[in-house]
Amino acid sequence: MIARAALAGSALLLLGGCPAAMVTPQSLPPAPLSGAEACATDPDGGGIILWLNPRSVEAGETIELRPGQSAYPSNFDPLPPGCIDAVSADRPDLVRFARRDDGTVTATLAKDAPSGTAIVLRATFDGREIAPAPITVFSAAADPLVGLWTQERADCPVDTAPVVDFRLAAGGRFYVTWLPMGSRRDYAGSYEYDPASGALALEVESSNYLPDDRAPLTVRREGDTLHIVSGSLGSAPDGRGFCREPFTLFGS
Repeated sequence: MIARAALAGSALLLLGGCPAAMVTPQSLPPAPLSGAEACATDPDGGGIILWLNPRSVEAGETIELRPGQSAYPSNFDPLPPGCIDAVSADRPDLVRFARRDDGTVTATLAKDAPSGTAIVLRATFDGREIAPAPITVFSAAADPLVGLWTQERADCPVDTAPVVDFRLAAGGRFYVTWLPMGSRRDYAGSYEYDPASGALALEVESSNYLPDDRAPLTVRREGDTLHIVSGSLGSAPDGRGFCREPFTLFGS
């Protein structure tokens, strides 16, 4: 489970943010925790975050707001979710917040939220601002490959390396990373998928490492498994070849 542990750590830091929106926070039941002792944070622990990458969320889906503190890339120290005391969205017509009995705050998208809509969620942790958390709406019917896909090292032959983070995001964006380190990506860009043929066309727009043996992809999704029928994302930075074992859906 080394790959999944690294991936989980890589997806938990948001640096910077979006311009503040003048949106009135939605009223929620009082936070079950508050005050310096119950909601204490590390003075040297960095900012409070929810996630790094703009999350892809399906219309009608409910997600949890789980705060954590991060001092550096891939560091995430969970904080009590019951200390979230105010929430808002720049599209209040499309998002409804609620608080569960354990204090966890949830955000539910409207079932008719238009695919491709970008939304920024905002929250405070016992009065302290949490970094803006962007999401993008998608439709599984229209975008059947959206998700964070990963390979396990144990499944790959010794002369190949797993792609730990192959992200196909809402809005037609993709990211490829062999070894996640904070927000670093090996290469990224836009993609187009043809369900009829299985062709997955990747248009590279930026890179820290771009293998020269990439080949046009044909893929097939079966449930939470993504098969590479033909083509390649390229050889790994350490010189090992591309692992052709199936990818598993890790998240959105």
